[in-house]
Amino acid sequence: MKTVCIYMIGTLLLCLIGFQTLAQVDTTKSATYLVEEILLGSGVLIGNVTFSGEKHAIGVYEDSTNQLGIEQGIILTSGNAYYVLGPNKTPRSGWASNAPGDDDLNSIARGKTYDASILEFEFVTMSENLSFEFVFASEEYLEYVGSKFNDVFAFYITTPNGEQYNIATLPDGETPITVNTVNHELNSQYYKDNAYVNVTDPFIWDVRNRKVITNENYQQEEQPPQYFTQFDGFTTVLQARATVIPNEVYHIKIAISDVGDGILDSGVFLKAGTFSSFGEQVMKLDDHFNKKTPVPNLIKKTSAVEIPS
Repeated sequence: MKTVCIYMIGTLLLCLIGFQTLAQVDTTKSATYLVEEILLGSGVLIGNVTFSGEKHAIGVYEDSTNQLGIEQGIILTSGNAYYVLGPNKTPRSGWASNAPGDDDLNSIARGKTYDASILEFEFVTMSENLSFEFVFASEEYLEYVGSKFNDVFAFYITTPNGEQYNIATLPDGETPITVNTVNHELNSQYYKDNAYVNVTDPFIWDVRNRKVITNENYQQEEQPPQYFTQFDGFTTVLQARATVIPNEVYHIKIAISDVGDGILDSGVFLKAGTFSSFGEQVMKLDDHFNKKTPVPNLIKKTSAVEIPS
């Protein structure tokens, strides 16, 4: 028999003995703390951090068992950050915040967005390359794959001359990552399934066709989800990359939203300590944000965009 213990005082701690895992979410930290103390790696100076969205939509994520390939990082959601914790006991979990969407995300999703959460800041690098690691997850899997409910996120880089582009793409550098572009059928090499299978009810609701149907899995052997998260599916750990001019001020907008409605949640996990600069060039940074320049600690990296799990 699985045992669950929950403690909630600012931080939600959920321990599930049956899964032998420990995960935590803390939404009490400021956006500046999240970027400076959690996300920031080496060779980068940051400033002017802002967050737009509901307070409960962003926080620190920790998982000592590394189930998603991320032991610590920032979780940014289109709903409630606490809902990322597992186990997955329902195919449809979410928190509608009634927050507005985002025009930039509308263009990617090709639909109206809702409940946008947007983390923004300026940064300067010591070298010519920027990278960080992330995982996209959603409760829209698998029921809404191919539908208009195409939850989406983006990492928009704005250059010193005002040009903007999205680096939250697949390795081809062009395909944005959404429920419809990465799933069990399309680009499946980047997808991990964590679906909940209902074996207790003889009839279930078909969300796509909006009718009650016979449950083909009724009274079958229980198939517990493999990963400790409420999300029904998520990507492998991927790497966002950008070529930049060292010692020049850039802006990044990290945004996620629901599409089509504000009901079911999606989230993006930003791996701790990975927002870093690397390359052949190493430049001394000016004091752009009235902060101490970071110590040069640049590690040359490969051009791989997927991190093996």
